[in-house]
Amino acid sequence: MENEAAIPIVEEELHVGKREVDKGGVRVHTYIDAKPVQESVEVREENVYVERRPVDRTVDPSTVDAFQERTYEVRERAEQVVTEKQARVVEEVVVDAPGKVISLELTIDTGFAQVIEYFEIFLDRMVMVKQAAEFLGYHFRLAINGTTFS
Repeated sequence: MENEAAIPIVEEELHVGKREVDKGGVRVHTYIDAKPVQESVEVREENVYVERRPVDRTVDPSTVDAFQERTYEVRERAEQVVTEKQARVVEEVVVDAPGKVISLELTIDTGFAQVIEYFEIFLDRMVMVKQAAEFLGYHFRLAINGTTFS
């Protein structure tokens, strides 16, 4: 067949797989927030004063040996202010990529102050973390002493 034409029939094979790609992430920056503290502490200080006074009396030979060298020592004492610092973890920022949750976890010492007083202290931080989480497309979760508020 001289006028014959061969028309190819083509099939595509589809191979399905997966690859890991970088979609971005979260950068959390930490900083030192130093706050000056003033405390009033009363300290005690002892001072020794030495003075010479003229007197005129006879020496009692039974109580004092007048012609013997002696050394008398009186010590001064004082109290000094001593400070000690101890670092404590009071909160954590947790970034949970699979669940897209950013958590602020606070441990509050209710023996020192009530929870509402801590809210006044941490409110700006909580709002900042919540806004950052929402901006990044995450959900914000707050936990105080193990109780979660979503």
